[in-house]
Amino acid sequence: MKTVCAKLTIAVCIAIVTLQSAFISIPPGDASMFSMTLRPIVFMVLGLIVYLYANPCRRATSDEAYRATIIAVMFAAIFGIIILVLSFLFGAGANPMVPSFAALARNLWDYGLVVVIGGYIRYRLIKASDVNNRDNVILSVTLVLAYTQMPGLRGVLGDGAFTAESFFAVIFLPIVLSGVASYFAFRGSFASVLVISFVFQMLPYALPIVPAVLPLAFTLIVSAVAFTSSFVLNNINNEKRRTQRKRAKRAARYAEKSIAGYMATAAIIGAAVAFFVGMFPFYPIVVLTDSMSPTLERGSLAFIERTPPSEALHRIGEGEVIHFIDRTGVAYIHRVVEFRVDAQGERVYITQGDATDFVDPHPVAQDDVLGVARASLPFFGYPYIFFRNIIRR
Repeated sequence: MKTVCAKLTIAVCIAIVTLQSAFISIPPGDASMFSMTLRPIVFMVLGLIVYLYANPCRRATSDEAYRATIIAVMFAAIFGIIILVLSFLFGAGANPMVPSFAALARNLWDYGLVVVIGGYIRYRLIKASDVNNRDNVILSVTLVLAYTQMPGLRGVLGDGAFTAESFFAVIFLPIVLSGVASYFAFRGSFASVLVISFVFQMLPYALPIVPAVLPLAFTLIVSAVAFTSSFVLNNINNEKRRTQRKRAKRAARYAEKSIAGYMATAAIIGAAVAFFVGMFPFYPIVVLTDSMSPTLERGSLAFIERTPPSEALHRIGEGEVIHFIDRTGVAYIHRVVEFRVDAQGERVYITQGDATDFVDPHPVAQDDVLGVARASLPFFGYPYIFFRNIIRR
């Protein structure tokens, strides 16, 4: 049984990856015919093969199946309420993916059928895996079926524009949703897998009206709601284990720890403190305004590469986003738009925020440049802004 299930999982995953890679690589004009005919047929064949050869080794008890189904339905309803609330607060707009009922029907065939059959393949393979190969099967099925929900890779790879928004919408969200569906397949029933997969994965293709919020924010909300459903299911199914873990933690708290453990803990804490106080070549800052929007939104955590004044001439070019101190002693992060030479013959930088129409009033000397922005994470700076506002009050 183990050999058959392992080989079957590998064969199914290879077939799905090959199919999806072909779907992404073909020209957009031919993609519609591909998704309407070949993809559903291949998934039907794979579903039939899995039905014939993947015999479940472990079935959920009636209580487990009932709890999983109830939680899946409950969070689907909660998600619907969240959409209504967001639409009420921020307004709503038409979903370009669902311009008509004909497009909705086509999306249900092109993508919905793949989601349903993929959910069955996921459920059957995970249930057929034994203890020795279960982790590998879950990981493989999760990643492969997440790949089937990444049609946006065609646009990202074709345009070569890879942003934080495209990462979360095209890659992060499908992986989260696929992981949640796999957890429901392992712990619950096929009905719960179907509800989770269809409601959350088919959202872009079946919802005619969507809230008028930022795509990145909406993607994170969908991910959070789906992940919370699996978290709740895990807590309910493992109440006894959670109690035992708490007891074990209490006992371990008073157990004697090795010197190596204390040293490792101290090293990790020291490294984290050193990074945030700016002792490494890179240091973090929080973007406090919208002057660099959309490149750096307010609340983003930007990572700055420290640049000594003696190296600024060679390392900073036009178009770089720099962190600097102005004449009043206030730190800014703006883009270099021009170079000039001052009265002393020193090179200075003319800076400007991406969201403004005018340059900054004072040129920036090389000695006032602190570093160059290299990367950023959206929203991670909001806790700092929140506590900063509280302290100032």
